[in-house]
Amino acid sequence: MALIDCHAHLQPAHFPSLQDTIADARAAGVTAILNVSESLTDCAQVLALASAHPILRPCIGLHPVQPATGKSVTLADLPAVLELISDNAERIVAVGEVGLDFSPHVLAAALGARDEQKAVQREVFVAQARLAASLGHPVNVHSRQAGHYAIAAMVEAGVGGLLHAFDGKAAHAMKGVQSGFFFSVAPNIVRSVHLRKLVKAIPLDYLVLETDSPALGPVSGVTNVPMNVRIACQEVANIKGITVEEAAEITTANAIRCFPRLARRE
Repeated sequence: MALIDCHAHLQPAHFPSLQDTIADARAAGVTAILNVSESLTDCAQVLALASAHPILRPCIGLHPVQPATGKSVTLADLPAVLELISDNAERIVAVGEVGLDFSPHVLAAALGARDEQKAVQREVFVAQARLAASLGHPVNVHSRQAGHYAIAAMVEAGVGGLLHAFDGKAAHAMKGVQSGFFFSVAPNIVRSVHLRKLVKAIPLDYLVLETDSPALGPVSGVTNVPMNVRIACQEVANIKGITVEEAAEITTANAIRCFPRLARRE
């Protein structure tokens, strides 16, 4: 039973025993882990880790909230990340983690008016999404409290991809499905009423699996790991009324549809 973790943050800072974490994932049937960046510094690390660990498939891009500051992204790093994405177009499987985060605490911490920060986030996101589209890549998207805005921006940019940890309404998710976008299911589904409702609403052909390791685990406050993607798979199977083997087969095929470069052997 092959499983694909479509969104994770496997940096050594979070996983001191990274080799063991990867070994555990392999033992659980995980064949690929999309390792995403958040900052310009993360991009270099994600690329280096992919060279050392082929199971880690690299995605690079600027997150709407920068981890070093906890504040909304600025335009300062955009030219450098666009250049890095272009230079590594043949190595990466997606541009990400990119997107929008309109959480009140993020915008309150940002410099400048809230509407200005939303506009900057959108500019950074759309620029990366348009580049991804021009390179034939999908995007791996964060959309906290901004789901329908992120979907609209993806449509505008003419890019496909995944909306991870989607916290928007099911009606907005269905608009994404109509545009061919995918939605991922993390192990926190065992404690998330919202995610269970989304999985019921979204057609199986547009669902994939993720862990968002080290976040979104089955137990709040406990470090999540890629091997837990099997928990998400089991819950998808339960909700959709199919076997876990069928859920694994379908979500893996969906992941390759969303991220075609996963089909290439590294």
